[in-house]
Amino acid sequence: MAGIKLNLSSETAETIATAPPGAIVSLGRIHPNPAMRLRLFVFSASLAFAGLPMFATADTLAVPAADNSTATNTALPHKGELQSQVLKTFGDPQKKHPSVGGESPKHPPITRWDYAGFSVFFENSHVVDTVVPAQPAPLYNTDKLSPAKL
Repeated sequence: MAGIKLNLSSETAETIATAPPGAIVSLGRIHPNPAMRLRLFVFSASLAFAGLPMFATADTLAVPAADNSTATNTALPHKGELQSQVLKTFGDPQKKHPSVGGESPKHPPITRWDYAGFSVFFENSHVVDTVVPAQPAPLYNTDKLSPAKL
């Protein structure tokens, strides 16, 4: 078998001499073995494409226009009012639901009173929310919304 004589710089010869078995050396740089290069490529490609679906899809949220005709003109109990104040202002409710929770300070008793057209929720003896069943929750920052393009 005939040998091949190459004229290499001492730096390139040293790089070749110190390369691990199976490594590919070109222009004085050591590259990992081909199997490792393939694994690195597949891993890098999977990372690159993993985030792609986040940026490639979009959803449109269509919010119906506000309809003030369903808004109630009735004064409702406000957050923080006491049960006694609600009774004084609105009278006896149509139905008082039994309390739920209350087994620990982290889970205080919640009580619901139903009136004609709205329900009042109490935590202990204070109003935490008033709900009008036929009325959706108010929308805030609507000036930043734009109509959906269908």
